[in-house]
Amino acid sequence: MADWDALNAELDTALDSMTHEDWLQWKNMSIIDWELHQKLMQKKSKMKKFKSTKLFDGYSACFRQWRAEDTHCKFLHGYAVSFRVWFEGDLDHRNWVFDFGGMKRAKTQIAGMSPKDYFAWLLDHTTIVSVDDPYLKTFEQMHEDGIIQLRILANVGCEKFAEHLYNVINIFLLQETEGRVKATKVEVYEHERNSASYGE
Repeated sequence: MADWDALNAELDTALDSMTHEDWLQWKNMSIIDWELHQKLMQKKSKMKKFKSTKLFDGYSACFRQWRAEDTHCKFLHGYAVSFRVWFEGDLDHRNWVFDFGGMKRAKTQIAGMSPKDYFAWLLDHTTIVSVDDPYLKTFEQMHEDGIIQLRILANVGCEKFAEHLYNVINIFLLQETEGRVKATKVEVYEHERNSASYGE
């Protein structure tokens, strides 16, 4: 029977100075007491993390929310769209949570593009409609005729844009940083007065 009091004391001491690299080494040990491993997981989830934010702006997108039948949001309308990402995690060897220029220098891609290029593909001079828009065929024809750059998402609106970006950015970060960093929130701005966010 393991001396759990001694193990817990040892674990508490180790966690005080544990780095991400230490955690990876410990996590990958071939033999480890299961209860100790579970306690480590619980303690790690409560450890304080560094945080940083980055604003992505300069986009110009047009969209409509066809279900908003009683408002003018059912019409096509455009905004100078921007979004902010909140990053959280351990510091890297440069003492950064995440490289602010990392979206263009990343090795990991989103939909076959660098994250920076993907954001521009999605939001810059585009028309975004939902997959169930009754006029989807019309928009598709306009795209084929070179009148618009059509982007189709499951749902449209600041809240849903924030959710979409949160999901794709976290999938990207999981691979790019090997789990060291995550996005805890994404906030999408129509302009300085209107925004919506999605996250923890």
